[in-house]
Amino acid sequence: MDAQRDPLLETPLDKMGASRRRFLSLASLGTGAVALSACATGGGDGGDDGSDSGGGAVAEGGGDVSEDNPFGVEADSTVDVVIFNGGYGDQYAKDAGTKFEELYPDATADVTSTVNIQPDLQPRFIGGDPPDLFDNSGAQSMNASALISEGSLADLGALIEAPSLDGGTISDSLLPGVLVPGTYSGKLYALNYMYTVFALWYSAKQFEDNGWAAPATWDDVMTIAEEAKGQDLAMFAWGGQNAADYYHELALSMAIKEGGTDVAKALDRLEEGAYEQATVVDAFAAIEEAVKEGYFLAGGAGIKHTEAQTEWVTGKAVMYPSGSWIENEQRSTTPEDYAMTGAATPMLTDGAAMGRLPSTARPESRSWSPARRPTEPVVSSSCA
Repeated sequence: MDAQRDPLLETPLDKMGASRRRFLSLASLGTGAVALSACATGGGDGGDDGSDSGGGAVAEGGGDVSEDNPFGVEADSTVDVVIFNGGYGDQYAKDAGTKFEELYPDATADVTSTVNIQPDLQPRFIGGDPPDLFDNSGAQSMNASALISEGSLADLGALIEAPSLDGGTISDSLLPGVLVPGTYSGKLYALNYMYTVFALWYSAKQFEDNGWAAPATWDDVMTIAEEAKGQDLAMFAWGGQNAADYYHELALSMAIKEGGTDVAKALDRLEEGAYEQATVVDAFAAIEEAVKEGYFLAGGAGIKHTEAQTEWVTGKAVMYPSGSWIENEQRSTTPEDYAMTGAATPMLTDGAAMGRLPSTARPESRSWSPARRPTEPVVSSSCA
């Protein structure tokens, strides 16, 4: 990404630092892409295990090790946490810090947030004073591979096998695939803590008032769009300055649902002709038809994503494609009775290879805690 790009034009997808591979996997799998890493020392010796592939193990904290305190958190210690303040905000991290202090009353959780991870933290790593825990996300995230090769990150294997306060181990509570993005050469250096769902979002109240059902196919979308047009409503809002790619994601998701995993693999590998696959062409043609029919809100080319989303939640458009961070991102502009709801990516036809998925999903996510409580309800509720 251009280092001079205006941070105000960064969408949550930009801020998640989504690579081509990760972006396409998000489109097909709906997995989160936000990394939360525990830091080793600021040095680059790779730890005591002699490995050439990264940092050392999670260090004990100097206190007594027990079943309730598996890493020996010292009674009067301070944990230094730096969080990326993106689409999900930072309240969940503050709540996690509060929970940590409840478990260890004499300890302190120093939780700060920023949108400038690399500019703020790189000098600290170089100076040997990195935070204990940091969220390596955003357009200005740090180079994870470089940190690992320098021995600056801890191997989190012991962390996920630690006992959870909810019973079992932390790994027992994780969703399938969560560990894959943070695993390098067989070792875990980053732990995803958000499970992002990409969907077509809408007001359940508006749909109920109009007798509309969540669209299962693109034909359903076009039927609703025509009815909405009769009410002088656009079907879609869009932010052309920085978020036209939200519709790129929608097109690819429809294409993958229609054609199956082979379509996803060809796109992921950027194989020759990947964008010439029939289902991909059909998906972009479907969106093009909606544009030609006037179902997109006028003026989108000149606005950014948050402005387009505000137009949507204030009643100028019916649906909007986005990740599940959108509820938090638009919290201040969304009417109380809006009932923001997500519909699964519509199928291009009734014969889609990947079949039907549940039609609605409320925006929800699970969050981390330095106190080994990744599914603590109070913490996770502050993300949504």
